[in-house]
Amino acid sequence: RCFLESSVTTLRDVSGESLPIGLAFTPATRSGASPATRRARSRVPRPAPSNPGRFFYAIRPCGPLRRSLSPERRGGPLQSVRTRRPPRSPAAHVSFAATEIMGKTATAFKDIGKACSDLLSKDYTVGKSTVEVKSKTSNGVTFTPSGTKSGEKFSGNLAAEYSFAGGILAEAKLLTTGVVESKLEGSPMKDLKVTLECATAAGKSKTMLSSGKCTLDYKKEAYTAKTVYDVYGSALSCAGSCVYDALTLGCSADYSIAKSALTKYGTACQFVQPDFSIIAKLAGAVGKSPTYTGMYYHKVSSDMQVGAELTHATGKDVGLAFGCMYKLDKDTTVKGKVDADGMLYSSYKQKLSPIATMTLAAQIDTVNLSENKHKFGMVLNVTA
Repeated sequence: RCFLESSVTTLRDVSGESLPIGLAFTPATRSGASPATRRARSRVPRPAPSNPGRFFYAIRPCGPLRRSLSPERRGGPLQSVRTRRPPRSPAAHVSFAATEIMGKTATAFKDIGKACSDLLSKDYTVGKSTVEVKSKTSNGVTFTPSGTKSGEKFSGNLAAEYSFAGGILAEAKLLTTGVVESKLEGSPMKDLKVTLECATAAGKSKTMLSSGKCTLDYKKEAYTAKTVYDVYGSALSCAGSCVYDALTLGCSADYSIAKSALTKYGTACQFVQPDFSIIAKLAGAVGKSPTYTGMYYHKVSSDMQVGAELTHATGKDVGLAFGCMYKLDKDTTVKGKVDADGMLYSSYKQKLSPIATMTLAAQIDTVNLSENKHKFGMVLNVTA
């Protein structure tokens, strides 16, 4: 009697002492093989197949293990003995399925191409100035007041966020329009996140709420799924994605419950490598021509990134935008972008202190430089 450990390298007898023995691992097939062939295979260890898949190994005893299986019959203490022929019947069989190592995690459908989209759209806020201050109290409540001035108009909001025991996150936001938005987020089971959102009606509305949504977000390493139900809009949105090695595929669909019909659809795929990504998307509404989008993102170095986006819709000109980002130092980042309409965008992001970051952005119409169509913007973020 003996006990086989998980490492399959050490055997112990019933008293717990190690047995200095060896094991020969030979692939075992389901098809029958002659005894001579099986004996020949048992003498030479064979490496695992290069391609992952399902295969089996037979553990055949050799050396002192052959004697330890029947000590009474052979007699004498255990000692190192070489055996040319292992027993015809294996002492044990171990089978397992080799899992293919993907090396990649599935990206949610809405995040496919996010790196390129952020490069070409983030930090280019023009035509308004925004100030945001975030602070956290001693009991864990996070307050975030924010104000935005656009021309002669001013808008703002005050948000409060708190995390309860069990991973439940609650957030409430009061807007200057008098609307109150609230969100409750939790994870009732592993890999599943449930989000409930609602907002009060603005002005003198007869209803108390103007919107209400329930979101189910399920994420695994190889695939993701997301469903959003809009109570007041009577709409259902579903999206999913899966990954195989470096390729991610995803699709989405919007269904109108009131009309009992499909309203929107979309597909996307991306090929990701350590330093670059290629993305293709298709989005459209039922009864209308779809829009095709192709993107390219390249991380040249840890300090520089470049990206390009190409869009095409039936009956419209091809849209093109490309830009780059460069880190001057650990606290300073500059970005630039130009599109097919002749609009030149630039931004300068500076970390003023450990708690403050300022972003300056500009939009210049290179086609009509003499006209007053240029825009500027500023964002100041303070985190205490």
